[in-house]
Amino acid sequence: MILQNIRPQADDIPRAVVSMIAGISLMDAVFIASTGNIPWMLLCTLDFLATLTFQKWIAGS
Repeated sequence: MILQNIRPQADDIPRAVVSMIAGISLMDAVFIASTGNIPWMLLCTLDFLATLTFQKWIAGS
């Protein structure tokens, strides 16, 4: 049945939380880029990548 595909699986929720936590840094990078402050924008982008990397070993939720 089609409705069974809509229900979240056991690992969908933690993956979504990890993505949203990492996305905060990426949104910060976008907002900072709009001010023209490129060094801080790059730092926020690196924080995004670091968050995704470290959440392989440290649970985000």
